[in-house]
Amino acid sequence: MTEAQLPEAANLPWLRVIVVGLALWLGHLALYRLVRRLPETAPARRRLLRWLPFLVASTGLAYLIWGVYLALAWDPLVARLAVAGLLAAAVVAAWPAIGDLAAGVVLRSSGLCSVGDRIRAGEIAGTVVALELRTTHLETDDGERILVPHRRLVAAPMVRAPKDEVISHTVRLPLPEGADPDAVRRRVLRVAREHHAVSVARAPQAVVGEGELVVTFFLVVPEARADVERDLTAAVADGGAQS
Repeated sequence: MTEAQLPEAANLPWLRVIVVGLALWLGHLALYRLVRRLPETAPARRRLLRWLPFLVASTGLAYLIWGVYLALAWDPLVARLAVAGLLAAAVVAAWPAIGDLAAGVVLRSSGLCSVGDRIRAGEIAGTVVALELRTTHLETDDGERILVPHRRLVAAPMVRAPKDEVISHTVRLPLPEGADPDAVRRRVLRVAREHHAVSVARAPQAVVGEGELVVTFFLVVPEARADVERDLTAAVADGGAQS
């Protein structure tokens, strides 16, 4: 800054910058408190809470750019370079969120998955219970809910099957003597879930009975029934040997 520019910097509207910043902060705080006073079940509350972080981030960035530009108004070139740097930093910091938003648009517009479908993407499998702004909510076979970023589902190979495109089969498998029924059941379910011919649209089920394990699985390849039963029988035998 040269001596000729010092008076210009001293005359900048610093008070206006401070007042606007304080008003913006109070406005964000009041908005959050207003939204949280809405009933828990109100649809508007959920939508507003979903979009509030984006609103706060965008208005905060706009204020920061405005303030920096005013602070460096004594040199227009420096001001423009500073604003460009801020925008570049904001894009880098927000790149994961931008990727999730774009992937969410792809998921919805292409129909890759919808609520109620059961999907498998890599090691992740479950029933789609919600498609949010940045994440897909899946419910696993154990009743747990996991939140998966949209971009992860788009990037990974996905297996999807609606619930009405499967064929149900039930097989009774004798339990090895002395085997732990729960351990055998878990092993059989894992083998059934990982078999390529078993649908991911509906989770296989296994019920321990009197000396036997009743397994119900859902096929997408009907001719592979004997192959699946053979793998399940081997899984029971392996589970009994490990117990």
